[in-house]
Amino acid sequence: MKIQNNSQFPQIIINSIPAPELIDGAINSMELEPYFEGIRELNKFGAEYIAMICEVPIIDLREAVQKELTRKKIKTMLVIGTPNTVKTLYMFEGIHAITPTEKELHKISRAIVLFNRGFQKERQKNKIIKICNKYHPQKPETILVGCTELELMLADTKFQKIEPMKILVNAIVEKLAKTRGLKTQKEMII
Repeated sequence: MKIQNNSQFPQIIINSIPAPELIDGAINSMELEPYFEGIRELNKFGAEYIAMICEVPIIDLREAVQKELTRKKIKTMLVIGTPNTVKTLYMFEGIHAITPTEKELHKISRAIVLFNRGFQKERQKNKIIKICNKYHPQKPETILVGCTELELMLADTKFQKIEPMKILVNAIVEKLAKTRGLKTQKEMII
């Protein structure tokens, strides 16, 4: 089934277990029991998959994007996305962010929803392109594409783009390469 709106995404249940720290080498079954009980609870909810997270580093999307912007020496960018994404996620000190008007941000949001539903996809893409073209005279060095749908909508355009999801994937691969003692991402077999 193709997801067309948020209500079609799966339900996600987080069961944070108040259990003993498992930091010693020898772990007995009594210490594991709260975790097993947590898994049984998730099973009662009808979970199809269970993922357990241990003490691992978190890769911060904002930090990865800021590093990329710094690496590329970006000083001015157009930020497009949903209102909350534009206003909160991609504002960085030392980088001038040009943002669409409130009305344009709502147009962008609506275009994303309609694009996801498959409704006049080309028309939705053209709305986004028109907004980006409007800000071209302000000479942004790049467009920070704040939503994955917008990456798809602008894929075949002439715009210079920063795509956060690609940056995040690269940061994950880089981190994995380092933890495996590899010097470059090319040494990774994915």
